[in-house]
Amino acid sequence: MILRILHLLSFLSIVCALHVQRNDKRTFDDLSGLWTFVRETTNTGDIGIENKWFEKDLREFKNHTVMPVPCAYNDMAADAELRDHVGWVWYQRNEIISQRDNDFRLFLRFESAQYFAVVYFNGKEVGRHVGGHLPFQFEVTKQVKFGAKNVITVAVNNTLSWATIPQADFNYMGNLERNTSRFE
Repeated sequence: MILRILHLLSFLSIVCALHVQRNDKRTFDDLSGLWTFVRETTNTGDIGIENKWFEKDLREFKNHTVMPVPCAYNDMAADAELRDHVGWVWYQRNEIISQRDNDFRLFLRFESAQYFAVVYFNGKEVGRHVGGHLPFQFEVTKQVKFGAKNVITVAVNNTLSWATIPQADFNYMGNLERNTSRFE
């Protein structure tokens, strides 16, 4: 069995938790680099998923930018809105997969995503992961367009819950609640 893995060094059904290695049966392409990045408004629900952003070109959104992967996006700007953001963010990248890879099984592997990730390949959901700090992967062999543009979109929500690592309970506090003295 020959495997070819599109490898993301950090982000978005763990098949294998071991680090990917090149050998005569396996190889991988590193997809680290600049990805199109869109941030939803903090704690707005599932606006991007409900409006099928995974079927759209995120470069057409007026609030798009680029974000290096791997990175912790909250640490990438002095902007308080990005630094303090809790909720959904979207990453997208186009990748051409050669015809020579037609005989391989293809996987998208993520080293981690904090804390909930939904992965789309060519507009179709290929998997979800809950956790953080753990690798995960999804097979995309049947969705690949060989010799053509393939679109990888990852929605990531960094809200902590009792299912994430680390575990926590997140409660969004509006301006009114922040100005009360109930925590003193």
